Amino acid sequence: MAEPKRLTAEDYTVGWICTIRPELVAAKVFLDETHESLDEVSRHDTNSYTLGRVGRHNVVVLILGSMGTASAAAAMRNMAHTFPEIRFALMVGIGGGAPTKQNDIRLGDVVVNLPGDKHGGVVQWDFGKELQEHGFQRTGFLNQSPEALRTAIRDLQTDHDIHGHGLEDAVDQVLQRSKKLRDLYQRPDPEMDRLFERAFVHPGEEATCFKCASEPSRLSQRPERDEDEQTVVHYGLIASGNAVVENALLRDNLAAELGVLCFEMAAAGLMNHFPSLAIRGICDYSDSHKNKQWQGYAAMIAAAYAKQVLVKVVPSAIKKERRVLEVLDGVVKSTSEIVVMTQDINARQRVDADQKTLNWITAIDYGAKHSDHLEMLHPDTGQWLLQTDEFEDWINGRVRTMFCHGILGSGKTLMTSMVTEHCRALAREQGDTAVVWIYCNFRETDDQRAADLLASVLKQTAQAFPTIPECVQRLYEAHQAGWTRPSIRELLQTISTVMAQLSKVYILVDALDQCQTTDSCRDQFLDELRRLQTNHAVQLFLTSREVPEIRSKVYGWNSVVSVEVRASEHDVRSYVDGQLDNFPIFVRNNPDLRSRILDKISETVEGMFLLAKLYLDILRPKVNVKKLVTALADLQRGEEAYKSVYDETMGRIKSQHVDHVQLAIETLSWITRANQPLTPGELQTALSVEDGITTLDESNKTSLDTILSVCAGLVVIDTGSRVVRLAHNTAQEYFRTTWRNWFPDAETQITRTLLTYLCHDRPKKLALVGIKCPEWNFKDDTLYMYAVGNLGRHARQSNDVMALYLTAYFGLPGSTQLLLEEGGRADPMENERETPL
Repeated sequence: MAEPKRLTAEDYTVGWICTIRPELVAAKVFLDETHESLDEVSRHDTNSYTLGRVGRHNVVVLILGSMGTASAAAAMRNMAHTFPEIRFALMVGIGGGAPTKQNDIRLGDVVVNLPGDKHGGVVQWDFGKELQEHGFQRTGFLNQSPEALRTAIRDLQTDHDIHGHGLEDAVDQVLQRSKKLRDLYQRPDPEMDRLFERAFVHPGEEATCFKCASEPSRLSQRPERDEDEQTVVHYGLIASGNAVVENALLRDNLAAELGVLCFEMAAAGLMNHFPSLAIRGICDYSDSHKNKQWQGYAAMIAAAYAKQVLVKVVPSAIKKERRVLEVLDGVVKSTSEIVVMTQDINARQRVDADQKTLNWITAIDYGAKHSDHLEMLHPDTGQWLLQTDEFEDWINGRVRTMFCHGILGSGKTLMTSMVTEHCRALAREQGDTAVVWIYCNFRETDDQRAADLLASVLKQTAQAFPTIPECVQRLYEAHQAGWTRPSIRELLQTISTVMAQLSKVYILVDALDQCQTTDSCRDQFLDELRRLQTNHAVQLFLTSREVPEIRSKVYGWNSVVSVEVRASEHDVRSYVDGQLDNFPIFVRNNPDLRSRILDKISETVEGMFLLAKLYLDILRPKVNVKKLVTALADLQRGEEAYKSVYDETMGRIKSQHVDHVQLAIETLSWITRANQPLTPGELQTALSVEDGITTLDESNKTSLDTILSVCAGLVVIDTGSRVVRLAHNTAQEYFRTTWRNWFPDAETQITRTLLTYLCHDRPKKLALVGIKCPEWNFKDDTLYMYAVGNLGRHARQSNDVMALYLTAYFGLPGSTQLLLEEGGRADPMENERETPL
């Protein structure tokens, strides 16, 4: 047997925390290798450590000397001083389950803390405050786990969905190697998994639950699991505290109130001050019927999951996390620190309340779009704009409005994102300054009416303050109780009150030409911005294509400068040169060829920055010099070049394998014809629906990577907003005029897909006719909300006969009546010599 390695304290980056001996045993047997102990630990460190490796990570296993949140925090402080490079810890062991109708938690299952809408994944259930008329209010919601761990969990969930989790096999393999452990650590007989009715308390004189189980009426009846794997992994909220929960009534109350999945005694001591993740194997049901039969197996199954997580974590991701020593100064050690901690929690509650108010003003957040645009901004691109006299006059307040106009794809949006960042940097230096940014998009007209745009101005202006201004809170309280919305007049009054408290406000609006003109929305929005500018220190930065109505309106104001935005040759060459580093080696290592590409693209794009990207997409797949040079010679000039480029791109798509062509056409049909942006999940579900099949087959879902790949760069996923969209507005405009050439049956196919989807199972059918199914939550059903809200629109856009035929075939009288009322005929033949009748 090889001698154990001896590493330095600085080589260890991950902690693994246990509280009882079975958890330590489980941790040790799942180590890939064991290391020798250190010669020396930090002063005052009395912890006991086991050192080893899991996957690519060196791990410190620590067993706590005593239970409770304070003990956990103290032990972790000592460990962090002895092992200064540790970035996070896994708290791995047993817990008490909180089964409900919604969460079928059983003994031997695994619960992993995962952030939710209102929590970070762990709550200290016994920490809060008593409020008059409201009872005990829990304030102990704690921080979420580090990003590296959350990313690993997302990858792991995907693997589990496809291949199963394999946790039981992992435990079996360990027990095969360590046969002495079988009696205490193998999975008990399923008959020993008993959930007693909440009102039945364990008799105090009985050591076991043998007599408790003798009366069937005392047991909750649950169906047998028919899965190949008996263990289920649950993700959500874990409750931690300083006392063991042995009360079914308390368990059920907390599960109903907070959505708690399980209870334990260590996580609350760590989560707010020590980056960590709690993984719990369920060994009992947090009631009076506690026993130790399931402890060994629960510890093993939790350790098996913990190992899977660590194997998924990339070493480079760990290095990006802060060292624990850098974040440990908040660990609770004394009464004074507890006071500070309470104040911190109360402050977080105020932040949560403020965020609720801000989201009520408007749920629209342009931050995600802004981040997406910044990622596309090449270093040094657009610096020429910041150096113009016009920009200098605007940023210094000598003029009040800067209007940047330019042709399609010239880089106006990128300029907006760059100027926004410049203003944000100034705001941080100056203080008392707000920066508001809005990105208009013609596909989001429902969210960009005048009231919506002004609400966004109010929301972003209010965010410049440490806490919500009083006038904003009053507006919220005036409407929240009655579920009403503020009028434009109320919004403007509140905006004006907020702006009066600021020394300066920068408002940047991109793509005014895409702002809807229905009901004079664009004119009204601009008029109100101008009025705000008249009364307050507001600097306006506007971009648009050359639209006469916009130009004449803005130029009619006082104190306006304008600049034409065109992609400068320097910007284009810098961008192209950087992209050529990712081309095949025959390009990278050929200076003359690189120079030809740079020269040709720079002179051909004629101020349209996006053309450079589209041209590079054409050139990148070429396999040799001759083919690349030929393609280079065919590049066209001017705005008409967009059509040529997109025509060529569609030609590339059509030349793929027939399966890829079909997938690409279906994807583009959905994205271009959908009435609202689709999430990745909605698109995947839509593409997986099969004609004539009334069940949804998960194995028929296509990966997002494949979907993006077959679309040849035309489709992207916004990393912030998480919607699937076309890569640029020019693509939207191209397909707006040519979609009937490429996918003429798109509306009919979408209608057919939505109808098939809505008929997949009984709850959906019942919901369509107004019958409620309490066991089915339609909000969690991917694509359902889109289908119900947009089926009629797509049916009306499709062939009338086909729409009528489909609604009649699927037995949807409401939809059929609607189409007949709009002039549809019931007697013409459509399919297989049948009519809708």
